[in-house]
Amino acid sequence: HVLRFSANYKYLYVGYLGSERLDRIEMASRQVETVARLDFNVEHFEETNVFYYQVDEMLPLPDFPDGILVGTRDNFVRPETRGLFVFDGQQVLPEQIDFSSHTSRSLAYHANSGKIYGYGHDHRHKGGLLRYRVDARGVQLQAAFVLLNGLRREVSTFRDRLYHPQW
Repeated sequence: HVLRFSANYKYLYVGYLGSERLDRIEMASRQVETVARLDFNVEHFEETNVFYYQVDEMLPLPDFPDGILVGTRDNFVRPETRGLFVFDGQQVLPEQIDFSSHTSRSLAYHANSGKIYGYGHDHRHKGGLLRYRVDARGVQLQAAFVLLNGLRREVSTFRDRLYHPQW
């Protein structure tokens, strides 16, 4: 399972490894509700197919107190996030990162800026560190940086700085 509280701690979001469902538990009432089923119609070789995804990573967003950023993955790829969505309550915002590009594994939110940084080993030759923007429209890729080349890394923020454990 992947568990994350919303930024205001009103909800506990639950992503299930091996299941295409995202739930949340309202902490005051302990009521469980399904936020989304993560099955998507995807164009694949000129056909529309249904692909089933599972939660790979979640990140609480202070600008969306009841919401969460969700990274998904399918059962057939490396353990990299293959799509990013912002859920504001039970509504998914329209701008999303698609399943075919810009994979990230480690996600870190930069407080009060609406920026999210992601790093995944898929990008070690094409960029490595990705910067996303989150706003009322959803999530958009802003930039890819050529640094952190090499093996898989985790990133986090602390006191307005972006860190990697080996820095």
